[in-house]
Amino acid sequence: MSHVSLLANVVIAVFVPLAMLFTVIAGVAGTFLFAVAGWLSWPATMLLTYMLDAAHVLANIPHIFVEDIPFGLPSMIFSYVLVLGFNLLLYTRSKASRHNYAIINTEQGGPKRLRTEFLPTAEMH
Repeated sequence: MSHVSLLANVVIAVFVPLAMLFTVIAGVAGTFLFAVAGWLSWPATMLLTYMLDAAHVLANIPHIFVEDIPFGLPSMIFSYVLVLGFNLLLYTRSKASRHNYAIINTEQGGPKRLRTEFLPTAEMH
């Protein structure tokens, strides 16, 4: 386990979508605009180089990794039960709160029509 994993995710992972976009632009440029492909791949190269260098710098900090953490089968099962229980709690709460709202109006036997906003299903005066 690393003590800088959260920091590494903050400084590196936030740039992954942008790096993917720049890489697609570079790939399309290399396919269709060969004369300027090098210039259009420069942002992807710089961003990917930054991401790799940041990962190397953070990984090379001495004494930052904790080794031999006892995490056996009982701990793993407990963790899964904890995460699944929390997700179930969130799901039941969100389902209960969505139960009081409707998107489609089927009152008075008329045709179904979409509402533009969420309104409580209780009768309005």
